[in-house]
Amino acid sequence: MARGDVEREMEEAFGARLAIFERIPDEFVGAEWYLLKRLAFGETLIPSMYKQLIGLAAAAVSRSAFGVAFHTGMARLNGASDAELAEAVQYAKLAAGWGLYATGLGLEERALGDEVARIVAFLAKRGGGGIDDWPFLRPVTEDGEPGTHDRDHRAGP
Repeated sequence: MARGDVEREMEEAFGARLAIFERIPDEFVGAEWYLLKRLAFGETLIPSMYKQLIGLAAAAVSRSAFGVAFHTGMARLNGASDAELAEAVQYAKLAAGWGLYATGLGLEERALGDEVARIVAFLAKRGGGGIDDWPFLRPVTEDGEPGTHDRDHRAGP
């Protein structure tokens, strides 16, 4: 797709052109636009809100101010709450932080992979690895009674 066609589609889709696309070489601009449309905004296996929360997490880890603003706005448009936005970023911090820690300590990748395989096998043998299976992670209400986890995942259209 030619640059002019991409720019027209962007204006139709967003009411503006994405400035970052001005820097993409002409021979790649059509392919990049196709991927963005298809993966970020098209119907895929992952519901739109989840894709935008993933985008927010990735943008936060990569320290992209544009990405954080964009994916936050898009996630909200797709129904994400402030709590869900905060949890996505918290989880990104957790995942990136442990990776940074293991890498910084020079922990051997193969040993870590073996450890993960043992944990997954253990949890599978127990019948799953969900938080409902872990008594010490079950929430409690304000009065100390056992609570439940919020399971409103808003999956799919």
